[in-house]
Amino acid sequence: MTLSLCSFGGRLRDSPSLCTLTSSLMTVKSYLYQRTANDGYLVTVRKDSSDDSRCFGEMSSVDPKKSTPTYVRIEAPLKVIRTSVSDLMKKGYKLQDAIPESLKYLVNGYQSQFD
Repeated sequence: MTLSLCSFGGRLRDSPSLCTLTSSLMTVKSYLYQRTANDGYLVTVRKDSSDDSRCFGEMSSVDPKKSTPTYVRIEAPLKVIRTSVSDLMKKGYKLQDAIPESLKYLVNGYQSQFD
């Protein structure tokens, strides 16, 4: 269903008639940083603006070998996530070329496993 912001009172409606369509151009990208076979972090970045101060991300600790999250997770502004990723890289975590198929259910963020 596409929701439209109506020009009459600014209410959301499920019908495009007499409404101006408001689109959201949110991009979601995920990256896997891994140190050992059992130790990694899945980083998901959500951007809906060119202003990074308005964008958020999340980091989930994962066990890539078992294909499970270890339930250590932070959600924070993008600046904090970038600092955390920098710290991970200093600890020896490396950006992986691909995310294993078994972790794809987490690719759009932690909440996607409940969809």
